[in-house]
Amino acid sequence: MLEFAIISSGLFITALGAWLFARYALVRVTIMEGRKGVHYRRGRLVGLLEPGQYVFWKGLLNDTVVMEETRVRSTTLTGQEIVTKDQVGVRISVIARYRLADPLRAHRELEDYTAYIHQTLQIAIREMIASMTIEEALGSKNAVAEKLKDVAAAKLSVFGIEILDASIRDIILPGEIRTILAKTLEAEMAAKSNLVTAREELAVARTQANTAKLIADNPIILALKELQTIAEFAKKSGNTIVLTPSSEWLSVLKGRGPTKNSGP
Repeated sequence: MLEFAIISSGLFITALGAWLFARYALVRVTIMEGRKGVHYRRGRLVGLLEPGQYVFWKGLLNDTVVMEETRVRSTTLTGQEIVTKDQVGVRISVIARYRLADPLRAHRELEDYTAYIHQTLQIAIREMIASMTIEEALGSKNAVAEKLKDVAAAKLSVFGIEILDASIRDIILPGEIRTILAKTLEAEMAAKSNLVTAREELAVARTQANTAKLIADNPIILALKELQTIAEFAKKSGNTIVLTPSSEWLSVLKGRGPTKNSGP
């Protein structure tokens, strides 16, 4: 009985020791899908951990793991106040999507890669807008966004950061500039409307001139048109109209052309 008690006590102490060891001497780390772990040991960068479960010594080697998202993320620059080439102050908001392609390089080279992304986009958009007039900036937002993406990608790729795209969300103008642009747009629309009207009037005039020339060269067309008009009038009024052709009409119908000084 005594031996059984001693054995039981030994097993309990062993189990307790194992539990305390696992509880305080080991560290379990689980890296979820879509993330990677940047592994440090005693403050030094060791390597990259793929998704899965890992166990480290807690006190002996002082292992730490920093979780990094490798899926697509976005960052936003709001209310960037910039002066254009023609001295117009604007406020611009930019959205960019990026992915951490190489977490090891980003950790090795940059203290805070998210802050560096923000600063890179900020400097790039300021330099671009400052070199453009307000008309150029407003008229080529897509081109500006594409160039911003290319500039930022070239600077960030060396640190393992991939810029996928960028877009200009807002360009806010001062009130007086908005008024001027609205009046300019109104004037341009009125000019385009007047141009369209002038073209239509010119087309009508050309059609009338061609019709007049055609009638002058072919008098029978005029005679037939008159007959058509009279027939339509008679149909609408319900009356019967009797026509007595003149010698001029007869000559036209016979194909000799109108006679001079002919009477009814």
